Amino acid sequence: MTIMSAENMSLPRCHVAGALLALNALLSPFSAEAGFDRESFRNPAPEFSAAYFWMWNDRLDPEKLCAQLDEMHSHGIRSVCAHPMPKAFRPARFTTAMDPDYLTPAYMEILKRVSDHAAKLGMNFWLYDEGGWPSGGACGLVAASDPEGRFNARTIVAQEGGMGYEVRRKPYVADGKSYPSVIEKGAAERFLEITHERHKRHLGGEFGKSIKFAFMDEPEWPCDFRRGELGWTSDFVEVFKAKKGYDISPYMADIVRSLTEHVPEIAQRRIDYFEVMSDLFVERFMLPLRSWCRANGLYSSGHVNGEDCPELAARYGNGNLLKTLRAMDAPGVDVIWRQLFATSIVNPGSQLPFPRYASSAAHHIKSRYVLSESFGIYGDSVSPDQMKWLVDYQLV
Repeated sequence: MTIMSAENMSLPRCHVAGALLALNALLSPFSAEAGFDRESFRNPAPEFSAAYFWMWNDRLDPEKLCAQLDEMHSHGIRSVCAHPMPKAFRPARFTTAMDPDYLTPAYMEILKRVSDHAAKLGMNFWLYDEGGWPSGGACGLVAASDPEGRFNARTIVAQEGGMGYEVRRKPYVADGKSYPSVIEKGAAERFLEITHERHKRHLGGEFGKSIKFAFMDEPEWPCDFRRGELGWTSDFVEVFKAKKGYDISPYMADIVRSLTEHVPEIAQRRIDYFEVMSDLFVERFMLPLRSWCRANGLYSSGHVNGEDCPELAARYGNGNLLKTLRAMDAPGVDVIWRQLFATSIVNPGSQLPFPRYASSAAHHIKSRYVLSESFGIYGDSVSPDQMKWLVDYQLV
């Protein structure tokens, strides 16, 4: 997706941020089973063409937004994803003056008007499921709806000088953007109620038509490797015993203490712990979102985090990468920085194979779709030839 900003396109406060090209919907228009269709490759349907992140980070004037769509369409852009950037989203890092606020009635009315205009132009309109990222918190609205703290993030740490462990429950912070634990029972359903159901009420008439995909962005379970903390849930001991047949409690302190080293005596216990956490992430978050999308005529899509180094998936809070990707209708990878490049300081003269994880997962579930979020922070020195090389490499 090309990242475009609502504060700098060619209309006042609105033009394309040209240095931030990001091919975010590199969807394959054919499958191995169906065979190669030369014409579909040359002239793909709108949902298969490169999509563009359209950053909504200023006052949302529907007249200007629709005019921007007209301008995009005139240049051959056939697919966009409106990406809201609310004021509550990381204010110390991002400049935004988005108004009306995320998911308010006024915001939803503008979103509907703009998406309807995209439909009239024959464009594909991606549904971004969050106010910023990571997906799952609705930019603080899930936390605001949870005064009892049912979905508070929980982690465990080893007790100092002792053999046991301590569960740390992290109350929400009054900053408007607290992120819940998406692996607590009921958290995904609350998120769907606040976000997806609201979008359905306003945009549902175009679901399965001009709106075909819901984009999920970097959801994660609670963990903090830097501070020696592992993820937990309020019912983890019970769930673990039901899945594995034994009590994990006596082993957790040693598992936490050995985060960065191999301890043969507890290796299997550690594997079991992360396997159950991965199961919870898929069962309690990924699959509920996919089920909702399928029930409402959409494909679930997006990506998690750290796909280029799946051995560190536990640090990124998504566990078993392929198991997670298989829980999406259109599995995706994140290639927004130069972890995939012809040459780079990190990876001179070689290429990483991680785009294969998305295609492998798609083959597992017999999906026609894969996705790549690309180029977002490659910088303004990336050339058209380099971009073509990166697209070709991923397509192959």
